[in-house]
Amino acid sequence: MYSEEDIIQKYLGGLAEGGILLLSYNQYSLGWRIGITYVKHRLEQGDFALFVDFTLPVSRFIDRLKSVGLDAIKEGEKGNLVIINAFDEKDLGYNFVYPIDADLHTLISKLGKIKRKIAEKYNLKERRCIGIAATLDMIHRRWGNDTLKNLLIRTMTTFERLQLEGYKASSILIVNRDALPRDLHSWLITLSDQVIITRGELRSGTFIETIAIIKDNKPDFEPKTMV
Repeated sequence: MYSEEDIIQKYLGGLAEGGILLLSYNQYSLGWRIGITYVKHRLEQGDFALFVDFTLPVSRFIDRLKSVGLDAIKEGEKGNLVIINAFDEKDLGYNFVYPIDADLHTLISKLGKIKRKIAEKYNLKERRCIGIAATLDMIHRRWGNDTLKNLLIRTMTTFERLQLEGYKASSILIVNRDALPRDLHSWLITLSDQVIITRGELRSGTFIETIAIIKDNKPDFEPKTMV
């Protein structure tokens, strides 16, 4: 389903311009694929994707994208996609991968510097850019709540400035909510302009995936649930 149907486009009409979409899944869910499917389709329309990988070494991250039909190597070599890799892996052979060696005190500043470099190199003022953070719960695990909150506040501030400067950018925040404190997840929902919640579970030997679209900033929006 996730590799075939673009849930974000079909039910939300795409990402809010300059906005943040929270894609929250539980530990058994494949809901993270919804975001990758959307990005895959947007790349086909000429958009640019900026992944920030906090979760996996690059080779495994690329394989994870490929499992949903997104060929990161092909798109990266074409200049349509970059990956900021928070594992600081050296000499990977990919010119679209930007490793960072960051700790609790330098993560936010180093991410900011690399993003500015990417914006200039790829002339992103002329292209719509989608930033994808995968996954937020790993920021919480590796650097703590304060770093996660400060990074997201900085992201919102940056989006405001980019819009004023003529950039077209939106963000998808992917998070395994089972790995976050409840109050932190609630804060993420409040922060986001659009929210999709997915839940995977086994019922009598059958895997069931439930998708709930619970938030959008359009005046006529009504929540939707599907299985």
